[in-house]
Amino acid sequence: MPYQVFVSHSVPPEDLAVIYTVVREANRKGILVYLADRAPSLEKNISDKISSAIRQSDCILVFVTQGGHFLNWVQQEIGMAKNLSPVKPVMPVVENSNDATTLGLSQYIPLNRDNLWETVNNVMTFLKNQQLDKELRDALTWTLVGGVVLVILLAAASRKVK
Repeated sequence: MPYQVFVSHSVPPEDLAVIYTVVREANRKGILVYLADRAPSLEKNISDKISSAIRQSDCILVFVTQGGHFLNWVQQEIGMAKNLSPVKPVMPVVENSNDATTLGLSQYIPLNRDNLWETVNNVMTFLKNQQLDKELRDALTWTLVGGVVLVILLAAASRKVK
């Protein structure tokens, strides 16, 4: 199953290019990305579509820049991710470390306006590391399940021999 990322954002239209670049690079690396739709709406709560995408994702990537107008949505999406079991990893990409603090997150990737490719590379490194961690956990789980099945089969076979 491919690694899935939910991208939450509170950025002005001129900052969407960074997000679209990350989405394109992630897709090229086999990572599926759901980009939260920010169509103007009177809804105060997270839509069912977004809730479902967050539940299905392996991690949440949050972009917050100056001039973004959707911080309340971002906070709701982070809250949902933190309340799931297991908790989804959340990584903000912010211009200002205070934005990460406002979101209740201590780790963040700085958005470098002077070198956006540095930001994109840092985000991709984070995503690839998260993907590898998940693949390792999945491999260990299947190894453990296979070992348990093997023990059960060997025990059953030894009973038939007696």
